[in-house]
Amino acid sequence: MCGISGIIPLTKDFPKATILEVMKHLLVENRTRGGDATGIASWDVEKNQVLVCKQAEEAKDFVTNLKEEHILGPTIGHNRAKTKGEPEDPENNHPMFGEKFCLVHNGMVHSMKNIPDYKYKGQCDTEVLLSYIEKFGLKAAIPQIDGSAALAIMSPEDKTFYLYRHTSPIVLAYFPGKAFVFSSTEYPLKKVGAMLGAEKMWNLFPTQVMADFDEGQFFSIHVDTHQVTTETIKVESKPITYGCDYYSKGSKGNVGWNGGYD
Repeated sequence: MCGISGIIPLTKDFPKATILEVMKHLLVENRTRGGDATGIASWDVEKNQVLVCKQAEEAKDFVTNLKEEHILGPTIGHNRAKTKGEPEDPENNHPMFGEKFCLVHNGMVHSMKNIPDYKYKGQCDTEVLLSYIEKFGLKAAIPQIDGSAALAIMSPEDKTFYLYRHTSPIVLAYFPGKAFVFSSTEYPLKKVGAMLGAEKMWNLFPTQVMADFDEGQFFSIHVDTHQVTTETIKVESKPITYGCDYYSKGSKGNVGWNGGYD
């Protein structure tokens, strides 16, 4: 069991200090879902760059070093409970990224075969899922998932933010005129409205892990136009309903990567 979370602001002038406050809250509230490593990825939409920060430490320690300078725009976070791959090596922690996508994942990938021409650098099976997304595209890779997945994905190439769930839980809250905010469970979202100065909140996804209503739910929002689309994408394989594993690509230290997708 691991935790994913994030915020997608709906205005270009959304305060970075507020994003920072929300992310610190979400990471700390999700700490019981994983304490082996913590990380965020923040997206500067105008420059088309993503900054990844991650450390092999609990959220309460990680957030003490998280500053406003680490916030560029829409941001995703991850709380890791390790299985394979030691958290002391940042290659094994989240967020992770390839040439086209940056993502966080809660779930377990089972018996998906490696792609022969893909350069794998970690020990964890989620890297295989990333390789499928990089190689075949998001919508083509999802039906091939063998296991469980709650995914939050940044795609600077098409300026779109994606959420998807298969078996693993995710809750998405909508604060009109403010932001979309998501978490692995509903509880961390309850205080976010006050942070955003929002009076109303709508839950778009229920919290039930195996709910038929939102199983296979695929959500996307364009970060410039804020156009939202939803559809259902079913996987072709039998789901695994336990465990999590992560691979992350980045350099040593707290700031894992700072680069563009040009």
